[in-house]
Amino acid sequence: MSGGWQPWLRLALGAALLSLPAWLAGCAAAGPHIDNPAPVVVKEAVPVACVAAGDVPAMPAPVSAQLNGEARHDADLLAAADLALRGALARALALLGACAVPAGSGRPGPQ
Repeated sequence: MSGGWQPWLRLALGAALLSLPAWLAGCAAAGPHIDNPAPVVVKEAVPVACVAAGDVPAMPAPVSAQLNGEARHDADLLAAADLALRGALARALALLGACAVPAGSGRPGPQ
């Protein structure tokens, strides 16, 4: 080994020095810095809660564990469960009806 630079080190330094202008050009391409940008209004639908969580009807309790195979008993249970489910659905539809956006109103609707 002589006292000079190693060939691989000379090659690496040369490549780094040659690529320096390309790296610095990337900083200039970022565009001008705007100190005080003007506010921009964007009209976009934003979801908001229109019903309180406590107003949403609870799901009726399942009755499958109470069925015993006796027709009259099971039919009574299923009829009561059907009525409870229909009642919960009617309350849920009434709540959703208040939140629905009429077609053609010009207001943004659900996406």
